[in-house]
Amino acid sequence: TVGSDGSCQYISITEASFNAPGSDELIIRVAKNYSLNSLQVLDDRDTTIRGGYDVCTDTTASGKTVLDGGGSNTIFVVTEAASTTERTNLKLIDLEITGGSSNTSGGVISLKGSWFLGLTNVYMHHNTSNQNGGAIYVEASADPSVLPPNVNVRVNSIISNNSADNGGAIAC
Repeated sequence: TVGSDGSCQYISITEASFNAPGSDELIIRVAKNYSLNSLQVLDDRDTTIRGGYDVCTDTTASGKTVLDGGGSNTIFVVTEAASTTERTNLKLIDLEITGGSSNTSGGVISLKGSWFLGLTNVYMHHNTSNQNGGAIYVEASADPSVLPPNVNVRVNSIISNNSADNGGAIAC
């Protein structure tokens, strides 16, 4: 669990992503008291980031956790996924993501290669990019044998009031 109270295992999503024990899928629970201080780098393994926990000891989510980039950084950074047989899953659940900013592409996140991004009950707003995708940018790998990326926006997810030179919300 990521948050700022004493019962939390990790103080950042990056720390949880790289230090949590190995598993088929990493589940990172984010408490509402978590304060985003810098961009978050994610390991290239299947990951679910779920917000909405009041404190780190809560077992049931209610509402959303706010991740506010403060207008100074992309929120999430991932490496290119290069699988030819299966996608690397990144699922974002019960989050409000705002204030992401990129000088390149993807104010919240830029995905290249065989990524699957799933949004469930996520509100992305007021994110910016100087190039492509105010919120999300997806790009196929230069290697044609690598699976293309896939984005699934569902269940009460809203992407609004984002800006970029191309694709205010999502560009691909």
